Amino acid sequence: MAASTRLGATMRDADNTAARRAALQAGARAQPEYDSSNFFASVFATSIDRRGVRAFAAPFAVVNAVSIAWTVIHERAATSAARADQGAFDGAYALTFSAMGFLLVFRLARAAVRWYDGRAAFGGIVAGVRAFVDVLLMYGGDDDRGRAAVDDGAAWACAFASASKCHLRGAREIERDEVAGNFF
Repeated sequence: MAASTRLGATMRDADNTAARRAALQAGARAQPEYDSSNFFASVFATSIDRRGVRAFAAPFAVVNAVSIAWTVIHERAATSAARADQGAFDGAYALTFSAMGFLLVFRLARAAVRWYDGRAAFGGIVAGVRAFVDVLLMYGGDDDRGRAAVDDGAAWACAFASASKCHLRGAREIERDEVAGNFF
């Protein structure tokens, strides 16, 4: 029980609370702002950080460099504009479409990785809540006060998982059914 007393005191300490708040706010400022309620605001965002330009700048530069090199080689070759036929246009379009295809693949692959990383992170939250409730059940105590504390702790842990899910999805309210066994 001494550990919980120490933890209770250190968690509520003003200096520790201020340090935690500052660290969390610094981390929050580093995250991009995605407003899931306004599609057009996210599509037409002009900020480099919000658009994710750093994620696709290198593949985009490589594809453009290859396209420019191919165009320079093609234009400097013996082919003149007077002898250009439909095949030259087909080649140019094929190159452009391949460049766009590469960009699309890079972008979709990144989105898929982010989606699976998000699922893994939320799985970690759920596993942490389960481990927390396991510890509560083992060390909560056998008297009425201990059982009440275990019930409250388990209820708030489950509410945390539900609230985290709703926050990640951009929902403003938790559905009553999700926490029906905990609070109602």
